[in-house]
Amino acid sequence: MINKRWRIVSNDAVWMFPPDTQLSTVSLPVEIYPDTPYESCLFFANGDSDVVARYATQEEAIAGHVELEKKYGLKRCSKLKV
Repeated sequence: MINKRWRIVSNDAVWMFPPDTQLSTVSLPVEIYPDTPYESCLFFANGDSDVVARYATQEEAIAGHVELEKKYGLKRCSKLKV
């Protein structure tokens, strides 16, 4: 099976230290989430996570991810160029 879903990842890792906070924006199965098939989730070093936004389009997801990067002071570590 080919995975056609995509994601953007940003975090606050510094040099050789792991991140305390990671932001991941992903596409979800449209069959399960027909109205909002994209979401942004924050993952924390203590194991907690929180879905912070859901989006209807990929364009909204990219723009929302960029705004969340700024809000939480994160830097992109995935290869998606926006």
